[in-house]
Amino acid sequence: MALKFNTEKSIIWLKINEELDVDQVDESFNPSEGEAVFQICIIDPKTGLKLIDDSTSQVWQRNQRFEKIDFYKLQVKKLCKMIIGWKGVLGPDGKPIECNDTWKETLFRYNRAFFDAIVNKVDEIEGIKAKEKEEEEKN
Repeated sequence: MALKFNTEKSIIWLKINEELDVDQVDESFNPSEGEAVFQICIIDPKTGLKLIDDSTSQVWQRNQRFEKIDFYKLQVKKLCKMIIGWKGVLGPDGKPIECNDTWKETLFRYNRAFFDAIVNKVDEIEGIKAKEKEEEEKN
């Protein structure tokens, strides 16, 4: 029996509303008033470690070197890597905004609860998938 490894990126679509309720939807879902849909790429462990490395700097104190993680920078980098597209996201003028790193950081800076809601849902989905895979391997 051979081992089968998943080598494709895991992409999911999440719907979020103004109350920050997050649900998984399919790609064809069109958001209604007060909703947005985000295309999310699940971050693999190697990418996660690289994000930590990119957010870490060396600090000297009393002739000793310490590594200091800039958690703001880490969270912004994670958000920028995780969100690869969106529908229904409007700017202050009510017009759709482009999905780019500048707008992603702006969303994070002024709407941290939004970021937490998305990350929590992604973690929940990853946990469910891990349990399903574990059950599949047992059988």
